[in-house]
Amino acid sequence: MDYVLYDERGLIMMPVWCYRDPRTAVGVENAKARVDWPTIYSETGIQFMALNTIYLLAAEPPARLAGARQLLLIGDAFNYFALAWRGTRFRSPAPRSFTIRRLKRGRRNFSARWV
Repeated sequence: MDYVLYDERGLIMMPVWCYRDPRTAVGVENAKARVDWPTIYSETGIQFMALNTIYLLAAEPPARLAGARQLLLIGDAFNYFALAWRGTRFRSPAPRSFTIRRLKRGRRNFSARWV
């Protein structure tokens, strides 16, 4: 797993996919159709690897993402499972937990092409 999606009630949206799932190939193609590689690299700084979160999210059906209220990366999701606390204060100063709505509204300086 790379991330966990939560619905409006705060429940996990199943299934939760493993980052090695073959559907990542679809995500790579979906991302390439929307944003070219130089732009991805300049905005994220990530190297190309099909298992990066960006490609996993690009493989998600749009309706499933539209129904998500929150996304937690796997480490943060484990903290939530263990502590019933959603957030990232103990991990990193970087913003790692964000709401899908904020992404859709363009906050956090994400390119409009991503959402």
